Amino acid sequence: MIKADSLSKSYGNVRALHKVSFNIAKGEISGILGPNGAGKTTLFKILTGLITPDSGSFSITSDKQKKIGAIIENPALYEYLSAHKNLQVLAKMQGLKLSKDQVNEQLTLVGLPTNRHDPVRNFSLGMKQRLGIATALLNNPDALILDEPFLGLDPLGMQKLRELIIRLAKERNLSVLVSSHQLEELSKVCQNLYLMQNGEITSSGSTQEILSKAAFQYRILGINLSQSETLKTLKATITSNTAWVTVARNDVSALIQQLVNEGVEILEVQPETNLNELYAQV
Repeated sequence: MIKADSLSKSYGNVRALHKVSFNIAKGEISGILGPNGAGKTTLFKILTGLITPDSGSFSITSDKQKKIGAIIENPALYEYLSAHKNLQVLAKMQGLKLSKDQVNEQLTLVGLPTNRHDPVRNFSLGMKQRLGIATALLNNPDALILDEPFLGLDPLGMQKLRELIIRLAKERNLSVLVSSHQLEELSKVCQNLYLMQNGEITSSGSTQEILSKAAFQYRILGINLSQSETLKTLKATITSNTAWVTVARNDVSALIQQLVNEGVEILEVQPETNLNELYAQV
């Protein structure tokens, strides 16, 4: 369990965090959603003991830092060493000794090959993130904290990382806290969301609750869109085979059915609401 109670932190006259509170149960994945400068990294540095709060308190199960695995900003890896050597060196720094079999088990756990011995600098960003998670799990933590893990990843890398996070939370009963400014990625992996802006939690709830409160702009790719009276009523913007329309998330299925009834052939529907729009609505 990760529990924070009224955490606050300032740097001079600059307020980085203000009375931030949350509770994340074992096996649960929660997300901190916010733009750059919202206070996400400051919060994570407090939770991992890198800095101290001015006020407030937090707990990770019963042992604080001893039971936390974390990646803050970027994985701390030795680029000139192999994945195997990275795990052995970082384990030794924690007073642990890993056998060759244990190293291979750790690599397999995060979906990395065990037969690769070239320097980590040759790895893709997604592979480095997964190796970072492997190092974060070395002390068998109760909680896993990931700061902007999806940043810079391609779609396949994002998918693999999402699957890994979900699997680890379930199999190891981890409390997982993930930060990002990417709403779409957090919504695919988190049960609960906390919206952070200017160092404060401005809204929180289940992912479905947060998303259902907001009207989203959707891009609809299809055939015969211009003949839809429904899209005209909703004041959609239509150009040849693409339409942009703003509707509540819960109304999307009904909208698609209405369009089909009007003879529209739907090829693709994608949400395009950005983070600033969500803050303005929720």
